[in-house]
Amino acid sequence: MENYLFEGKELNVGEIISLLGSKISLSDGVRQKINANRQGLESLLQNSDERYYGINTGFGALYNIGISAGDVQKLQSNLLRSHACGVGPAAPPSIVRLTLLLKIISLAQGYSGVRIEVVQMLIDFYNHNITPVVPTTGSLGASGDLAPLAHLTLPLMGEGEVVYKREQMPALKAMQLCDLEPLILEAKEGLALINGTQYSLAWLIYSIENASRLAEVCDMCAALSMDAFDANASPLDEDIHRIRNQQGQIDAAASLRYWLSDSVIHHDQKEHLQDPYSFRCAPQVHGASRDVIAYAKQI
Repeated sequence: MENYLFEGKELNVGEIISLLGSKISLSDGVRQKINANRQGLESLLQNSDERYYGINTGFGALYNIGISAGDVQKLQSNLLRSHACGVGPAAPPSIVRLTLLLKIISLAQGYSGVRIEVVQMLIDFYNHNITPVVPTTGSLGASGDLAPLAHLTLPLMGEGEVVYKREQMPALKAMQLCDLEPLILEAKEGLALINGTQYSLAWLIYSIENASRLAEVCDMCAALSMDAFDANASPLDEDIHRIRNQQGQIDAAASLRYWLSDSVIHHDQKEHLQDPYSFRCAPQVHGASRDVIAYAKQI
């Protein structure tokens, strides 16, 4: 596996997909940012009597219940345990691994108040190919993918189930096999682990990647159909689509021209001037789909 040094830069969909075959490590700059962010939170808690939601208070309707310093660890651990209540078949390992990677990327930004040990444990799971078992049914989508992320991160404490070397086993057993010690969560960390949309995002990235490939296949099929019908080349003219100025349409027309570029049939003289709409409007129809994919990729 290749090694990838995460330096905190923005990553696009293609770059994230490419990281799935790499081992991750953090740059010194990223580590310093995470540590500084954590120190800021700890300083705030030590020097203030104020209550901060989910850090030294209860959750939800219990927001007005203060939590003593001695119970902060229990609060964060119990948050993961209480939300790890999904049911049904497990999510595909590829989705869970992608979710784990996205969680690392998110917390490595240094804005979530977690200790470096939390991010490093996620990286250790990722690099050792320890894949948490995440049920596909049951979540609360309001403040994040709470149930799936609870199942994803409960194993960091040595609880829950994981798959390691193709065998499902208790998380603690896999950690022992990899010489990892269970994590004890501190203030804010349970909240940071499950307040996120990395599970939803993993499915979105997976869908975008498949949709992008499908868009190319659709263009290839349309090009083959145009050749079979001996369709006229003029509706694919670059200038027509450039004037319309719809990017998806421009890209789809360019893709169709690419697939037909070596076709003798396509470049032959045509006896008929106008073809059915299904051929003439292929760039417009396929282009609208491409625009949706591009928008989702941007988000």
